[in-house]
Amino acid sequence: MENPNQTIGILAAAGDMPVILSKQLQAAGYSTHIIAIEKMADAVLPMADAVIRLGALKKIISSFQDAECRQMIMTGKFIRPSLLQIRPDLTGAKLALKALSVSDNNALQLISDFLAGYDIEMADLQSLLPHIYATAGVMAGKKPTKQQDASIQKALTVLAALGDCDVGQAVVVQTDRVLAIEAAEGTNAMISRARQYQSPDLLPPIMVKTSKRGQNKRLDPPVIGAETLAIAAEHGITMIAVEAGGVILADRDHCLEEAKRLGISLIGVSANIAPSDGVKT
Repeated sequence: MENPNQTIGILAAAGDMPVILSKQLQAAGYSTHIIAIEKMADAVLPMADAVIRLGALKKIISSFQDAECRQMIMTGKFIRPSLLQIRPDLTGAKLALKALSVSDNNALQLISDFLAGYDIEMADLQSLLPHIYATAGVMAGKKPTKQQDASIQKALTVLAALGDCDVGQAVVVQTDRVLAIEAAEGTNAMISRARQYQSPDLLPPIMVKTSKRGQNKRLDPPVIGAETLAIAAEHGITMIAVEAGGVILADRDHCLEEAKRLGISLIGVSANIAPSDGVKT
């Protein structure tokens, strides 16, 4: 563990992930300073040290600096607001204009570079909390069959091809058919959309999720949690493969319990598999 007494800043958006990560950091011996984004954060509000609108960048930076945060994470479901909704202050105006006009990866990189100018770095969660990431092999359920291996490989090939385009982190395949690719709607909405294209004559579909090729994993690590597992089960998906060491399992123990309860096999795979190698589990 590195510097267990340091304070990690958390810029929190919607959903449970800010709560889960803050509790995990505290359990690992880190102090946290949580800033909830006004009108976006919800579950984390009772734990928040401050509630600040997204456009008040100078106030956000000052809050982290006052708490002596040298590292921070951005977590939760970020909904891209309009410039009118952000109402940026003078510090954030130029950054907001740039960030709203570029891809998600580039927007996060702009924010990261900007904060670095104030001696605030994006924390490396793999260093701070390595145990929250998916591990290689079968984490829940059954090992993939040869045919399921081939389907996972097909999905990984698709994701690798799209990675440089900053498109999605997940895909749903059924045998050799690609049913849906994640775009701006997010993983859960993609799963729901894929349902209409399923064939009853084929094996149940498989979802595969990885980080994007060339993605800065400190900025936007992919996450899968119990909600996604429930939606997957509801829509006929019985196997989910995720990148080992690249995808976070939100509340890992609960996530694995839910996978077993729902009858979903959860598999950790390498995202860099040669087509002839098959899926190593």
